[in-house]
Amino acid sequence: MPLANPQSADHLAAAAGEFEPQRANNFSVEFPLPGNDKDLIVMSLVSFAMPNENNEEVEMPFQNERRWVAGKASVDAATLTVRDFVDKGTRKAVMSWRKKVWDKATGKIGLAKNYKLNGYVILHGPDGSATRIAKAIGAWPQAVTQGTGDYSTNDPIQIEVTLRIDKFIWMDGLL
Repeated sequence: MPLANPQSADHLAAAAGEFEPQRANNFSVEFPLPGNDKDLIVMSLVSFAMPNENNEEVEMPFQNERRWVAGKASVDAATLTVRDFVDKGTRKAVMSWRKKVWDKATGKIGLAKNYKLNGYVILHGPDGSATRIAKAIGAWPQAVTQGTGDYSTNDPIQIEVTLRIDKFIWMDGLL
């Protein structure tokens, strides 16, 4: 059934409580890092680019035509960005997790059981209620970009962590 007045925005964020937008700045990302590092990462958050998912295609040629079906599924890497605070150990927390993947002093690659973590991305409503929760399964810091020094700005240094994630699953009932 069409809207009574398609030029009106009366249905958006209405008094009846419908069509409340999910705001991009109401979120948290939580991974069970040791000690206070979990909370430190949450408090240092700048952004989290949620991963895309995709399937490879399987081509099935037949005579003069082609058809495609879904092949192997994968989740793209996600980017977690945090502020580097002078008086907090944000950089240390990130680099401690990264060291479990690769210890540059010894050249050793760690065991997956020691660096892969399951965490959560929580999208909050403007009133603080959790509206959507996604579980990031098998996440680990594949790469770390440690920021840029720049004399022309007062902006804080930001650390970008490329997280490789096995699965990213939105929890049922909270979509």
